[in-house]
Amino acid sequence: MKKIISIVVCAVFAFVALAGMAMAQAKPAAPAAAPAKPAAPAAAPAPAAAPAPAPAPAAKDITGTVEKGKMGMVLKAADGEYMCAGMDMSKMVGKKVVATGIVAEKDGKKVLTVTAVKEAK
Repeated sequence: MKKIISIVVCAVFAFVALAGMAMAQAKPAAPAAAPAKPAAPAAAPAPAAAPAPAPAPAAKDITGTVEKGKMGMVLKAADGEYMCAGMDMSKMVGKKVVATGIVAEKDGKKVLTVTAVKEAK
């Protein structure tokens, strides 16, 4: 008899636990007359605002001399050297040019992604 009572008590406990979990996950139906906003719990933190996307870097004009370096084309300008990417500048070696592009830094070196290049006057 004790065994049967124990099994019944365990079954009732399991049923109550499962019913409680199901009710916690169920969403209450909104009244038909006026949709109500559910109140936020007092302890819930406010949702964090999504960070604004970083603005795209602006293109810059850099004047310098094109040289062939160990790792490719280099633009030697008054403010330093820029590794060149984005365009084939091999025909401009030794010439003073105005290169337009986006400047970034990679491994401590300035990299210019060239979008346009013209010979300086």
